Amino acid sequence: SIEHPVLVLAAGTSILLLLSSFCFDLRLGSTVQPGNLPQSMQSSQAYSAIRRAFPEATGSDFSIILSGADLAERENDGTVQGFFDRLAELPYLRGPLGSDRSDDDTAARYHFLVDRGMNDPRARALVKQIRGEFIPQAFGSTAVSAILGGTLPYAVDDEVRYGERAPEVYG
Repeated sequence: SIEHPVLVLAAGTSILLLLSSFCFDLRLGSTVQPGNLPQSMQSSQAYSAIRRAFPEATGSDFSIILSGADLAERENDGTVQGFFDRLAELPYLRGPLGSDRSDDDTAARYHFLVDRGMNDPRARALVKQIRGEFIPQAFGSTAVSAILGGTLPYAVDDEVRYGERAPEVYG
């Protein structure tokens, strides 16, 4: 081996490539990304059917949950509509597409759709912008709390959670 280091290096590299060959098709990120499942599976077929028939309904969904004793007052004084008007200016974002009210009328859930996959950095940036800028500006001085829920905000939170655990390497 000392006499023929190139041969040893080539053989070792070939073995490592052979052992890691399954990783070449490895997809990192969420398992709910389109295309991660084979077309023979019903979930993948359903996604393709929705994308063909209802292209406006494909993307990453999330909900904004507004709650507080004075929610009705904030809806009446235009605070909530002003918040939605600002959201309507964001690229890739559509909604609210629908809403639900709590029985006691102190909470409302509004449904939104982002025209990007949840691993798309632009979709993640929208969530961060809504959380960090739009919500504090609209509701910071009110008794209404606003939180984001759904698959897209979960993916953003997951990224933060795992990012905090990742080792830092200095070189």
